[in-house]
Amino acid sequence: MAVLHTDKCGRVYTRSRSKLLWIRFEGRDGREIRKSARTVDLEEAIQKLHQEHRHAHSLTFREAAVDFFEVTDMKRSSLLSYTRRLKFLDPYFGSLTLSEIDREKLKAFVAARRRQVKGGTIRRDLAVLSSIFNHAINHMPGAPEVNPVHSFSKVDLKLVSRDRFLTEDEYQRLLEACWEDMHQYIITVACHTGMRSAELKALRKPMLHLDRREVLLPGKLTKNGKSRVVPLTAHAVRTLEKVCETAPDDLVFWHRLTARREPAPYRSFDGFFQNVRERAGLEDLRFHDLRHTFASWWVQSGGDLYTLKSILGHSSYRMVERYAHLDTKSAHNAVRSINLPHTFRTIEEE
Repeated sequence: MAVLHTDKCGRVYTRSRSKLLWIRFEGRDGREIRKSARTVDLEEAIQKLHQEHRHAHSLTFREAAVDFFEVTDMKRSSLLSYTRRLKFLDPYFGSLTLSEIDREKLKAFVAARRRQVKGGTIRRDLAVLSSIFNHAINHMPGAPEVNPVHSFSKVDLKLVSRDRFLTEDEYQRLLEACWEDMHQYIITVACHTGMRSAELKALRKPMLHLDRREVLLPGKLTKNGKSRVVPLTAHAVRTLEKVCETAPDDLVFWHRLTARREPAPYRSFDGFFQNVRERAGLEDLRFHDLRHTFASWWVQSGGDLYTLKSILGHSSYRMVERYAHLDTKSAHNAVRSINLPHTFRTIEEE
């Protein structure tokens, strides 16, 4: 054996019974790896050494995902959702190192998924991918320094966020399409509080403080695990008062699965909501859009984004920035409050 090149990555050498050059380096576990460089050219063999060394010392997506799920303390519902997303992410990225996942790989993944699902599902897939990247970058050696999902342009790929919300006319049509009072109550409270579907289903009477016009959600019910105070509009208070007049035990929103069955909490709103939206001619509407409706109405009425973030229970300000373009009232108030230059006043007078 004759060593032709040595550097911090390893060695390039010859073997007596081979015309090809060979490379030798250590893996992440410290074990020695020997491979044929599949070339007789020294420069090509050195490049192969560096490439193989980099690959051996880089985390694969699958390794990062396994570690992420082992240490995460997210709620069970979120964990199940992330696990479902992983079933679609792993076939594309599982064997790749994190360093190999770049814009082109993301672009190919999105193109393939768009043949199967809508943009909202793809955005949630990318959110899970981003979470695994962030975990690896913050806690695992061998991870890249940059999360490629952060710089990935969803706009270029026509994955603009879905910001569907009800107009006043659509809201009235939706209520009129309800055949049961309880369905009206659920939709009304959803649009007037911005609470998530899971929070509404788990709502119980001890959480209601109607005298203070607020709902106190315990951390075990919220998505981020933190307790949250949800202020109530006067209409939301009146609606909840009506609900509580007939609601049995501690239940708030309830139904009977059959005429003879005992009252039970809703496990899902999808069944009745699908029928209501179709009767209202709003087939594109999802229940989650009622949450967007509250946020949009809040901003259009002059509410600030910082308070909205708190009401909705978002962990980052970025989540409410999507509604900033609706805040025309604040812009008009700001213009009226400033002193315009003399030139502008003169033009206006003329």
